[in-house]
Amino acid sequence: RAGRFGRKIHVTFPRVEGRRRTYEGYLGKVQHDLTPENVEWAARNHEKGTGAEIKDIVNEALLITFRDDRDDPGVVRFRDLMHAMLWVHYGEAELPFERDEARWNVAVHEAGHAVAFHLLCRDRLRIWFASIEQRGQTGGMVAPTSLHEDWLQTREEMLAEIQVSLASRVAETLLLGTATNGHAGDGTHATKVAQDMVGLGLAEQVGWYSPEQNARELRRQTEAILRNELEECRELLEHHKEDVRAVAQLLYERGTIPGDEIHALLEARQ
Repeated sequence: RAGRFGRKIHVTFPRVEGRRRTYEGYLGKVQHDLTPENVEWAARNHEKGTGAEIKDIVNEALLITFRDDRDDPGVVRFRDLMHAMLWVHYGEAELPFERDEARWNVAVHEAGHAVAFHLLCRDRLRIWFASIEQRGQTGGMVAPTSLHEDWLQTREEMLAEIQVSLASRVAETLLLGTATNGHAGDGTHATKVAQDMVGLGLAEQVGWYSPEQNARELRRQTEAILRNELEECRELLEHHKEDVRAVAQLLYERGTIPGDEIHALLEARQ
């Protein structure tokens, strides 16, 4: 009835402390050998994780222990939790690439993202997972998570996001001598961010203008941003070509790894 409710209540996603307590609550109902640091890692990286999703992750991790042929079924380990997070959040992993060449190409592709991400974004974002396993419509991923749970970006951070997207193409060119069709989604995302910058008045012009009325000019400015950031990314990764190769080798050998290991590897190489 009209006037029955006097206010709207906005229910947000749990913050990191709420996610940590939720993980602790559900993990307290199963056997596990996770350390407090493991639980903190899960809570910190599981941005916008709901209680229902966390419950599904713990249940899936428990099921993994029974599907694997091992001596301690029913005891959740960190790797079980990690794979359950990937399964619930991104979908079940499919069979790996049959061709070694394709597996290496995808590893190089994702390594480019990872190295650019580490160099350009680690003060604000961290890598959650890096994987070359096929999930859904993706052949691999470098999944980010925010260190600070807010949406505000500077112009420099938006340009860095474009470079991270274009880094797959740059890495393929540097290490493979060619580019693959795996760049399709990355190019689309980079273009969208560049278009947003033009629309926000963060390119050559100050005001915002209708794309329908100024389509040619907006395309020109978008392309100018993309070409500039592609060149910036190329210069960056040329200096870190062996870092890209090292991360690619790690992904090629293991398939899926937590982002903390990538950050540690690259920090040790600097």
